[in-house]
Amino acid sequence: MSTLDRYYRYYDKNHGTDYYHNPITNKITWRFPKNAEVYDGMTNEKIKRPKNPNLMPRKLISCETMEVKSEQPPKRFLNRGSSMTIASNYSKRTNNFSKKRRTTLLSLAKQQSSEIFAGLKNNKRSDNSSYLPENSGDDLYTFDFPLFITTYINLKKKHVKKSGKHDKYLSYESAKSAKDSIPVLKTTDRSLSKVAVTCFQHINDFCSGSKLKAFELFCILQDTKNQNLTDEVFVQLVKQTRNNSNNDNLFKVWELILLVSSFFVASPNIQKLVRNTLAINAYGTNKSISTIATLAYLRLISRHPDLDQRLNVKNLVDSIVNTEKRGYSPFSTTLNEQMWYQRQISPKCTIPLTLPLIVHYIFKNKGPETNGLFKKSGNDESIDVLLDKFLNNHSVLKETSPIDCASLLKRWFSELRSPIMPNKFYAYFEKDPEMSVEIIQKVPLYNRMTAMYVIGFLQDILQYEKTTGFSLPLLSNIFGALFFPPIEEYSNKVIQCTKIGKGVVTNLVKNWNTKSIYPLSTDLLPDEMFK
Repeated sequence: MSTLDRYYRYYDKNHGTDYYHNPITNKITWRFPKNAEVYDGMTNEKIKRPKNPNLMPRKLISCETMEVKSEQPPKRFLNRGSSMTIASNYSKRTNNFSKKRRTTLLSLAKQQSSEIFAGLKNNKRSDNSSYLPENSGDDLYTFDFPLFITTYINLKKKHVKKSGKHDKYLSYESAKSAKDSIPVLKTTDRSLSKVAVTCFQHINDFCSGSKLKAFELFCILQDTKNQNLTDEVFVQLVKQTRNNSNNDNLFKVWELILLVSSFFVASPNIQKLVRNTLAINAYGTNKSISTIATLAYLRLISRHPDLDQRLNVKNLVDSIVNTEKRGYSPFSTTLNEQMWYQRQISPKCTIPLTLPLIVHYIFKNKGPETNGLFKKSGNDESIDVLLDKFLNNHSVLKETSPIDCASLLKRWFSELRSPIMPNKFYAYFEKDPEMSVEIIQKVPLYNRMTAMYVIGFLQDILQYEKTTGFSLPLLSNIFGALFFPPIEEYSNKVIQCTKIGKGVVTNLVKNWNTKSIYPLSTDLLPDEMFK
């Protein structure tokens, strides 16, 4: 096996250039990596080293050394002493225009690379952004603040004509100065005005040290179940992050943003503002805020099923705002969030550790010798108890029946907040299931490697068909539904989505070479994992 580092090339459409990502170390570089194997992130094809590998992408050249070639005069007008000195016979009008234009371009370049890309150029960029969806970069640039403010924010009439005053209505305000600006949104009904003020008071009280106010804020939103009020609170929180020079206060605001993003969804127009705020800070260089913004972004864009009744909501809220786990569980979360959390203990592993752990005990507890391994299901209440014990101590699986282990695996799939196969790929697989191996190469890395591991497991378990009683059609039917749960784009039609999944899983089991990930090398796993 090659000892060279492996990088994947992706295209950043916002900057019109390629970048290279190492999924093991999470390193990102804009130069072609040296002493490394490079593959196309979409097709998985190996890429040859270019003739000029050290050329930096034009848009990321240092602003101090940037050359604006389109504004340079022809060579015959240049002095010999300096390539950037314009000769006396060069038109003053053109010269002035060139200087003005060059200054404008440099100013734009500096602005573009100020906060988000400063970390990139200094190799200090937060590693959190590696776990964000590929399209998260779109949220950095596709938001119009002036339009949003004039359309949705309550503006005082005397300031409407003064565009310079508009931004103050989406910037940090103290509790005293904010009384007249609540509610913030035009869509917040008069009947909700008092509740909106109460929510703002809870936000300020929490930021001042009253920890119980976080749960009270959650209860108001949960009990009211009013979308306008939810939007109001989202915007109140975003407002408190802008131009806030009080670092302690700012961090507390971000904890509340994570809390609200974990349980509630903003309406489409308001979500644009929230996603823009989260993306900018997730890609930023403030590590503590970037961490929370990344988690909030992942939770905000994921599916939000009804609250799990098994969980103690008060404890969960407390965990989100007061503990390092931030309410994390390997169940009922997104794939990207799971990968983000395990980056410290297993940085080289590209699949969630929960999978190989459960699969290990399915085999160790004689799953291949068990008839109806996946067809039979454990009692829901007993699986709830098993899950609670598993989250506290993985070793509980040592004494667990293989059928209950298999049920726990299915529970993990069914509680993912976003499918293993991203929504946009459903139509491609439905159109041509026979091309599933080729299509899945375009699926994001963690989704693709997780799917490959599970398919490898199914290929393995099918060897024991005589004892388990499981054939490929039966397994494809079960795991097809787990791979392709019903989504809005298909009007939540279970039968149609299951049909897509069955065809895809069948084709992948027959044709996909999964040896690169299954069985998973023990070198990729923490030493204490199976103790």
